[in-house]
Amino acid sequence: MRSEAELAAIIGHEISHISLKHSIGQLQYELALRRIAGDDIAAIIGAAHGLVATTYDRDQETDADLNGILLATDAGYDPRAALGALRLLARFEAGDLEPQRTLAGEIVGGIAGTLDDLASSHPQALQRIADAEAMIARNASSWEGNRFYVGVRNHNETAARSTRDYSDEWTVFSR
Repeated sequence: MRSEAELAAIIGHEISHISLKHSIGQLQYELALRRIAGDDIAAIIGAAHGLVATTYDRDQETDADLNGILLATDAGYDPRAALGALRLLARFEAGDLEPQRTLAGEIVGGIAGTLDDLASSHPQALQRIADAEAMIARNASSWEGNRFYVGVRNHNETAARSTRDYSDEWTVFSR
């Protein structure tokens, strides 16, 4: 990530999976197994299922992307920052970007290494970008003229906006 606003969109995405109850189906599956096969066999099957079914489907990923943008925007972050995060994902998908040899780079590398697996359940990054752009365009009139925070310096300095609010890190939304 290159800014606090991009990070806010990603965190908003993950929070959206929870608030939109995307994990409920997995829990219902495990509970059904327990009713049918009992606790011991259900635990074994449930653990095996958990290893292969930890991803969300394409619709859930799209919903989490779009809702995550709204959550970040409600927190005062520039909604367009999510596009930067999705474009970074697109570069990983295309093989145009190698992870850095840092702890963060190793984590990103691990994520990038699973892109083949994610492709089966996650919409491709270019489609996610198009969906996000369309949602931003639909909401543009309500955001027109509003100030949103970006936070590049905050991100680089690992300082939260609540502790360092840089006046030059604000942008006014316009179409």
